[in-house]
Amino acid sequence: MLIAPTPSTPHAGRLLWLPGGEGGVGLIETLVALAIMAILMAIAAPNFAAWIRNTQIRTAAEAIQAGLQQARAEAVQRNAEVRFSLMSSVDNNCDLSTTDSNWVISLDDPSGACASAAASGASDPAPRIIAVRDKNNGSPSTAVLSDQSNIIFTSLGRVKSASAATICVGSNNVTLSCTAAAPERQLKVLVSAGGQIRMCNPALASSDPQGC
Repeated sequence: MLIAPTPSTPHAGRLLWLPGGEGGVGLIETLVALAIMAILMAIAAPNFAAWIRNTQIRTAAEAIQAGLQQARAEAVQRNAEVRFSLMSSVDNNCDLSTTDSNWVISLDDPSGACASAAASGASDPAPRIIAVRDKNNGSPSTAVLSDQSNIIFTSLGRVKSASAATICVGSNNVTLSCTAAAPERQLKVLVSAGGQIRMCNPALASSDPQGC
């Protein structure tokens, strides 16, 4: 701390430096601190972006898994066929898709009517929608690669086509393959012909409980 002595002291008119005083931060120190912060942010940015993509991929995969489970449960509960449909959008311009992570659960084909009111009973007009999920709700940067756009569950909880389905979920900026060599994280949602549904990570060994 700098103090100005009174004229009565021997060193009148001079500034004294008292040990323990706090010095200011100079321009050079500020510039160095800003440069270090910029370097740290440049290093962390790619990892942060990858973390966001991975979070969205898991969100989309978990939502698809939950939607399939809901569709199967509804089919058994209603003793009727219920379909899980991947859609290009969730407005009334929607079409069946094998590459988009939007989905609709309904009793009838929802194409062109994805914004219809949810079904309250069997007498409601088609497509008698039960649930809808817009990928923009938590996973806007995701895409899928599915071998079926429409999975219909019977009243016994089985897949009507009697064929297994595979839905690969990943980022929309890479080509999806759901293989161990995929450049980014990708997840699979598997549906057996008997209606069993599970999510797995193709990057893990098949012996791993979470692997494919």
